[in-house]
Amino acid sequence: MCDENLLTLHRDFLLAAIEDAQAVIRAIDTKIGMLLAILILPLAKFGPALSGIMRAAGGMGPLERMRLVILAALTVTAWLLALVMAARGLIGIRGESLKSVKADGVRGLFLMRREFSGLACLLNVSPKVRDDELSCIDGAKAFCQRLPGNVTEIVGELAYEHLKVARIRDLKMIRHRAAFILAGIGIGCAVVTWTVIVRAQASVSC
Repeated sequence: MCDENLLTLHRDFLLAAIEDAQAVIRAIDTKIGMLLAILILPLAKFGPALSGIMRAAGGMGPLERMRLVILAALTVTAWLLALVMAARGLIGIRGESLKSVKADGVRGLFLMRREFSGLACLLNVSPKVRDDELSCIDGAKAFCQRLPGNVTEIVGELAYEHLKVARIRDLKMIRHRAAFILAGIGIGCAVVTWTVIVRAQASVSC
């Protein structure tokens, strides 16, 4: 009885941990989505900004022109890297990124895998899977036969899924942090570039 109660506590704990990790993932996705929308906005002003930089560079000396070009290049590079990192943060994490989470004999049936859902199953295309994984054409009966038979197996399945969800959360958090840092660097470089252009225009006016 004590063992069963302990396993029940383990099950409840793992379910709460999975829900918490999923909530963090949703929050990260929301912030990355907002950042991605902000990063896309400068695309409309890219042409005018480039024209302004070229006009400003035309009235500068060689050293100042080189500094302006370097600053502009750093701004664009940081912006592009932030855009790529934000996009990667929203893309589903699978495959090689989750191989570090060892199954240790657990089937991983608590959450349906991406490979067994969506277009592959809709088109009745059998994805490449290992023998211990479920194919989308196995059907409900075969799936039910693979379900855990006792509380111990359920806890094992939950533990495996928690490790995978936690791994996804950590990877998304790293990409989220990198995207915001790169965006901050890009904004800083853009401000410095704009300051250089304004000073150059002021000196020409004088």
